[in-house]
Amino acid sequence: MNKDVGRESPLISLEHCSVKLGKHWALNDVSFQLRKGERWVLLGENGAGKSVLMKILRGDMWPTPTGNEQRQYCFDRQPQSQPFGIKHRVALLTPEWQDKYVRYDWNLTVTQVVTTGLFDEDIPRSKPNAAQRRAVDQWLRRCKLWSLRQRSFLTLSYGQRRRALLARALVAKPEVLLLDEVFNGLDSVQRSFLNKVLQSRLCRTWLTAAHSSADIPPNATHFIRLSQGKVIEQGRVTSAFRSGLKLIETSAQLAAYTRKKNTVRPELVEGVLRSDKRIL
Repeated sequence: MNKDVGRESPLISLEHCSVKLGKHWALNDVSFQLRKGERWVLLGENGAGKSVLMKILRGDMWPTPTGNEQRQYCFDRQPQSQPFGIKHRVALLTPEWQDKYVRYDWNLTVTQVVTTGLFDEDIPRSKPNAAQRRAVDQWLRRCKLWSLRQRSFLTLSYGQRRRALLARALVAKPEVLLLDEVFNGLDSVQRSFLNKVLQSRLCRTWLTAAHSSADIPPNATHFIRLSQGKVIEQGRVTSAFRSGLKLIETSAQLAAYTRKKNTVRPELVEGVLRSDKRIL
């Protein structure tokens, strides 16, 4: 994995990584590289392994030893196999974080929540210096949370909580941003705001999990698709890819409607599905 160390080296590289949870392989022989400036969309059904892949990339989980697995980080042209000392450079935002505050009844202000992102802490333990406090204030304003900064996080709306956690993820200026289905449950206004952040110079390298074509940011460059823990497809996001994905979704909706109403002939649905494969 050291052969391409240098300017073009991946920031994070996985080779033949697997994760076994109990008797289930959540990831199975996955290889993936994330380079600076790339913006990836992670696709797959529920349980495909998307969340596990993100945790492996950040270093929050470890690959199951198989004898073939390799994980490498290369920031500042310094390759290393362990995530020690680089986790502040890779931010992860998952639905688990949003649920965690409710589950443990952490009654923190919005400012406190964002501040914990500076130190990768669950609850405030470290005291920020003046420069760090200015960074927190800056992200509170950028995420349109300034007027809510003294409010309890638990009193915010769903979309406001998501914006607060986005500010928390970005306040430490990470070089890689990992977003696990962050578009879920957001209205059109919140979606538009999130897309603007992902298209800004503040977020140059990211990977976001998506459930549908509507969750794919306009500036996405690559996609990877998981199924049952395995990579089944990856490549560049093109107009043909977007069109094909939308057609597949339409076909699935048509098939579901047919099964429910029995008003469309099955052979018509099969014809549309065959056209999907030609497009993709």
